[in-house]
Amino acid sequence: MRRLALVPVLAVSLLLVPSAEPALAICGTGTFEQTIQASDAVWWATVTTASPLPDYSSGFTRGWEFTVRLNRVLKGPGTAGGSATVHAGACNPTPLSWATDKAPSFVGRAMFFAGSMESDGTLSNLLPFNPRFPQQTLYERALKDLGLESTFPVWQVVVPAALVVLLAVGIFVVARRRRATSG
Repeated sequence: MRRLALVPVLAVSLLLVPSAEPALAICGTGTFEQTIQASDAVWWATVTTASPLPDYSSGFTRGWEFTVRLNRVLKGPGTAGGSATVHAGACNPTPLSWATDKAPSFVGRAMFFAGSMESDGTLSNLLPFNPRFPQQTLYERALKDLGLESTFPVWQVVVPAALVVLLAVGIFVVARRRRATSG
């Protein structure tokens, strides 16, 4: 009887366990892949200035306005080395004082942006802006989703893997020689 009681508990707990790959959505609608495909522009850029977006309600803002230097244009208008404006919003209102204090910490950071182009040339970022999410991960996922070649240096994976294999072979050879000389 106790085992039967565990079945619903286990079933519910499996629904609550997060997936290995973080789910990204446009403030609750759509997946990361859908957002990338639907975006007018997809950029990897370095923030040069940052400030909170205008105050929409007393004491709160809905994100930041960035001036960025385009490092790589994956999709849409713009050229590498060019400058652009991005409105990176949050899904929920953010305290203006916190957003103002946080803004300088973005300057000099390479970040990923994807969204729709406004008539004035500003990119409205469609992804919920979360600076704690690894930006390089977003960039690599977008490259994959757009069928572009990754700029991730392969040697950073191949060299350590090769060293592990060489170490394992060396240990095996030494162990085998010791066994042969002792036997």
